[in-house]
Amino acid sequence: MALTVKEVLQMEAFSNCTMLTGNAGLDNEIRWVNILELLDDLRYIEEGDFLITTAYDFDFKDTAKQERLIELFAGNKLAALAVQTGHYIEAIPPTLIKLAGEHGIPLIEIPADTSFKSLTKALLSELMRQDKNMPGEEAALQKKGLQNLISQNRLLMQKLLSGESAEGLREHLRPLQISPHANFYLVMVSSSSGRNTGNATGKQADSAEMELLEQSLIQLLIQHKLPFLAGSLERNLVFLVQPLETAEEQTVSQVDHLLQELSLLYPRVNLYAGMSRCHSSLQEISQARSEACRALEAAELGLLKNKRLLRHNDLGPYRLLLEVQNLEVLQATVADTIGPLLQYDHRSGGDLVKTLASYLKHLNISAAATELFIHRHTLRYRLKQIEELTGLDFADTEQVFQLFLALKVYDYLKARKLS
Repeated sequence: MALTVKEVLQMEAFSNCTMLTGNAGLDNEIRWVNILELLDDLRYIEEGDFLITTAYDFDFKDTAKQERLIELFAGNKLAALAVQTGHYIEAIPPTLIKLAGEHGIPLIEIPADTSFKSLTKALLSELMRQDKNMPGEEAALQKKGLQNLISQNRLLMQKLLSGESAEGLREHLRPLQISPHANFYLVMVSSSSGRNTGNATGKQADSAEMELLEQSLIQLLIQHKLPFLAGSLERNLVFLVQPLETAEEQTVSQVDHLLQELSLLYPRVNLYAGMSRCHSSLQEISQARSEACRALEAAELGLLKNKRLLRHNDLGPYRLLLEVQNLEVLQATVADTIGPLLQYDHRSGGDLVKTLASYLKHLNISAAATELFIHRHTLRYRLKQIEELTGLDFADTEQVFQLFLALKVYDYLKARKLS
């Protein structure tokens, strides 16, 4: 039995939310939850979506715009619209309430102190639970179909990653809407159970947990309507997507949103993901695998702060450092450049390394001083100390680059607990 809007409103997570359109659409069936900050790109609104939004930058003074919005939602058979007030809008306008009620779209007000995360987690968990508990023959058929899809995906992914020709697998890939000669991205996901401390920690997910994660990932990919192929590799989940006429940033956003949903379903599992560059043919899957692996390693090490999904394009100088096998070379690079600064800071409790990092980040005295909460004169004095201790000159761009690279190497070694 499908989840209805009425049942959702009875859930504890929605206890502070208010139904504004009476009994209109209470029996609407919910198929998925969709979150949008902006109501500017509505191409991906699907039948049965429970849409949650802040309605940021939407012009509620424009009645005609409100009418077009509700008509679009009604045409796409939106299950419900939930709008958060108190941030970007003080109150939901009566016109929108009236229009939603007339078109049978439940309009729900979310108070400012209620997080989207709590609502989304509750909805996703309930939707997944109902899928698993579907009664009778329909449940058995659906479960069998999902298991067959998982097995088919695993086998094809294994063949591609082992070097088998994508052209030779064309007929097997076609039913999955995967083409040997179309743009694709490869994403690798690692998981570990335990407390998250900013880099990959805790015990690796066991086989049973991995199977659940894989099943949930495939269900989410189906919901996002992305042509995909998924499987596992060396205790990691791996999937490729072939977006149809979609800009790269939009594809990254979709993948990131999908991973956030997976994290909500498994809050005790730490998920990290690496994403390859865009490739134009599945013949390049070996290169894409290498890129996704490197990006995943950087994500697990926490090299780019506060990012769980890292693209290979995002890695900057870390792309080179992750390829270096001789770590002694990297350690020598640090010792020969910023080594004196590290020693000075250790002896005196100073902040010369932190000062250097801030200055190289901004290349501006005032901006760096503001970030460090010190006077500009103090910053200039510290920069002079750095020049004297390292023997490098901030007026020489090549020497500035040496300092920049040394800091990146130091951060990389520190993340690997090698400095």
